Order: sequence, then C-alpha cells, then structure tokens
Amino acid sequence: MNKSNIKTTKRTKSFFNSDVTTIDRQNGVEDKNGVLYSPNKKRLLKAPNSLSVYQIPEGVEVICFSAFYGCDKLTEIKLPNSLKCIGWNAFIGCSSLKSLELPIGLKRIEGEAFYGCKSLSSLNIPSTVEYIGPNPITNCGNIVLSSDSIDYVIENDALINRFEKRIISYLGQEKVYIMPNGIVEIERSAYNRCLSLISVKLGTDVVAIGKDAFYYCENLESVIMSDSIVDVDQYVFCGCHKLKTVILSEKLTIISSSLFSECITLENIFLPNSITEIWSSSFENCMKLKNVRLSSNLMRISSKAFQNCKSLKKIEFPKTLKIIEEKAFRYCSNLSEIWFYGALPVICDRAFWGCHIKDVHVVLGNGPDFQRVFRNANIHEDIIL
Repeated sequence: MNKSNIKTTKRTKSFFNSDVTTIDRQNGVEDKNGVLYSPNKKRLLKAPNSLSVYQIPEGVEVICFSAFYGCDKLTEIKLPNSLKCIGWNAFIGCSSLKSLELPIGLKRIEGEAFYGCKSLSSLNIPSTVEYIGPNPITNCGNIVLSSDSIDYVIENDALINRFEKRIISYLGQEKVYIMPNGIVEIERSAYNRCLSLISVKLGTDVVAIGKDAFYYCENLESVIMSDSIVDVDQYVFCGCHKLKTVILSEKLTIISSSLFSECITLENIFLPNSITEIWSSSFENCMKLKNVRLSSNLMRISSKAFQNCKSLKKIEFPKTLKIIEEKAFRYCSNLSEIWFYGALPVICDRAFWGCHIKDVHVVLGNGPDFQRVFRNANIHEDIIL
C-alpha cells in the first residue's frame, strides 16, 4: 500500500525473529515427534504434517512462520508459558485444530497466524499481547474471539487496535454494514471471505484499506467509499462475485493491482478524474463489464488491466494517456470500437490481442499513426467543435 499520503503509526521491528531460512532448517534439531527446533530450543521451526496432538516444551519463545502449515490432522496443541511470539501463518490450514489456549506472557500474534483453522471455536487474546498483525483468524468460520488486552479490543463486532483506530478483524454477521466513526484504517484481510456482507458503506474517517480486505466476500453486491479514502491496496475486492455497484473515492490516484479481478457480475465502473494509473490485472476476468468511464487524467493502463473482459464493446481513452501496456485488453473479444482523444499513446505487445476492433475514432490525433497500429480497423478522424 502506498502510505505516502497518510499518517500512520511507526511500527518497530520485532525483537522475536519468526522468519525461517534454509540454513535454519539445516542447523535445526528434531525432537522424538519430528518437530524441528533451533539449536537453542527457543524457536519452533517446523512440525511434520502427521502431527495430531502435541505439547510444545517450556523454553520455546517463538513459533515461526508457517511452522504448522499442512498439519491438517492436528486437533490439540498446548502452548508453553514461555511463548512470546506466534509468527505469520504459524497454524495456517490446521483445519482440525479444536483446542488452543494462548498463554499469559504472549506478546505478539503476527498476521494470519490461524488462517483456515475452521474447527477452532474460540480464542482469547491475553492481556500481555502488545502487537497483532493482519487478521490472525482469517477464514476461521464462526470462531468466538475475546480479548483481555487494553490495546486490542472487541467493539462493534470487530477486533480493533484501540489507539491506532484500525480494524484488524470483522467478527459480525451483518448483511448491510456501515463502518463506525473513528476508524481510520481497514487492515489487511479484515473482512476476508466474509460471506454475510451484501452492502458496505465505508466511514468518513477511513483513509486506507489494506490488501485482501474484502477478498472473496462472495455475496457482496455494493460498496460505497467516502472521499476521505486515499489508499486502496491490491486484491481488496478480488473474487467478490456478486459485486455490482461501486462508488470510488474522489481522492484515489491509483487503481491497484487485481483490485476488482474476478468480479464476474460487475457491469459498470466509473473512475474518478483523480485516477492517473490503472495497475496490472485491476479488472481482469470481469466478464460482464460493459461500461467503463476512464479518468480524464489517466496516464497509464498496466498489463492485463482489462484482460478477458468479454462484454466490453467500446472504450474511450483520454488525451492524457501515455501508455497501454502488454495484454491490457487481451481477449476482450467483443471490443470493437475505441476512441482516442489526442496523440497515439505507446501501445505495447499484444495489448489488444484477441480483440475484433472495427472502428477507431481519432479526435485531434495523428491519423497515420493510428492506421499503422490498427491496420484492420476503419480509422475515423473526428473533430469536436
């Protein structure tokens, strides 16, 4: 996410290292269950997929990145009182895990730590926790989350960083959701795969939306952004298969990568004139997208931005446009009419591959250049009075 335009709280590097390298694994030592530890036994590096019930010994301080990845037979695990940090994706995909108690003394729960732990019915955040990364309970079903932390509290059906005013994880089942006042940031994956949501109106204090925030909210139909929002990261609405209505902030300058990819029912998109760039795959596979109004200040359309938008028939490019990157409109098989309001921009390899363009309208442009690029189309040099 581009943070250049917003004020954020500085986050210091963790004292507890949860990363795992090839050298770490080579130098690691296994216990009798095949669980790999660092030589000093303070870091749990990797557990075997066959593990079903396990007790981590006292002295272990860190469960490392993806340590229990693939342990889909794991039903119960006991954590030591010495534990200080649970790393990114530490228990990702532990779909059979039913029992887990976080110890007093735990300080960090890193991003998506319990991703996909669908059998986990409840989880309590201890009072000692000082940092929680992006949605640790992503795709965990109907888990009941509670918190004893003064920094991370449950309010308005969401886990919130109370001081930074960030939504970490949405816990509710509302169909129509209006964001409470005071929230300034929606953290990465906060509403990821929330199937109850149909309509969302984002609050007037929100300035940033993190990556994957509404990823695969498959029943989401309507999104209304306030003009306070200046940053929307990549994949935010990717896979929202029923999304039909989108009102974007007038302060956005970029449509980020894969922002609306796989939104297969989206028919209309009107970009505010603040937009200067459309990044890669932004609308890829939006197969019902018919009407696109580009920003009058648009300068770049990146690779695959509208790839496979099979219902798109006509598009008008503003005079500010400088480049259309490779495969930008590839496989837009019904795209037959395009308008250029100015000189021909740089058109990269296969930008219109698989299109059947019949008519190219040139307004105040250089006709011969267009004829060279669109050899099989009728070139119409139009003048607007």
